[in-house]
Amino acid sequence: MSEYNPKTIFDKTEDGDSQIYVGIKYLMIIAVQIDLIRQAQRKSLNEKGNNLFFWLNELRTFYDLIENRTNLFYSEKKVKIDSWKFEETTKKLEKIEIKVDEKYKYEKWFEEIEKMIERNSNVLPMSGMNVYQSAKYLNDKKILIEMSRCQRELLRDANSKHLIMPEGMKDMKALAKSEWIDRESKKDLAKDNFEEAGY
Repeated sequence: MSEYNPKTIFDKTEDGDSQIYVGIKYLMIIAVQIDLIRQAQRKSLNEKGNNLFFWLNELRTFYDLIENRTNLFYSEKKVKIDSWKFEETTKKLEKIEIKVDEKYKYEKWFEEIEKMIERNSNVLPMSGMNVYQSAKYLNDKKILIEMSRCQRELLRDANSKHLIMPEGMKDMKALAKSEWIDRESKKDLAKDNFEEAGY
């Protein structure tokens, strides 16, 4: 006798091509990509150097997956991001703030990070100098911070459209409490409704 294994909705994605099943497949791809980003980030934090491109490319892949769902491309707003210039004398990356169209925010941000990595690859460690005080090490720290900031904002933009945590996965009991229960005082619903109606 075969063991009974009830299927969940996530196990049934091969059973049809309806919108709900296609949506579940898409969210599974998003989840896999987030895990790849996490792995690339861990490797980059530990080893730096060319591994920073590995992390950046996984962020780019994630952006390509979610861009059409965020509606960012239709934005007419301007936003501020950090740009980094390379000081030839000190060999250090110096931050300046620039304004870009929000629709191109991540394309520009990725480009700026890419330039940071490329410029820092030309910085050579000086012999006899404390490695933690070297320009290359300090630049690596700035690159890692910038990539973390970019990743967090990218995940926030994705989640604003429930691409990471779908709306249906919310705890509806907690949501009802937060929306309807006033913990500071007891509500007189009949009186409040009369006052809102102008009686």
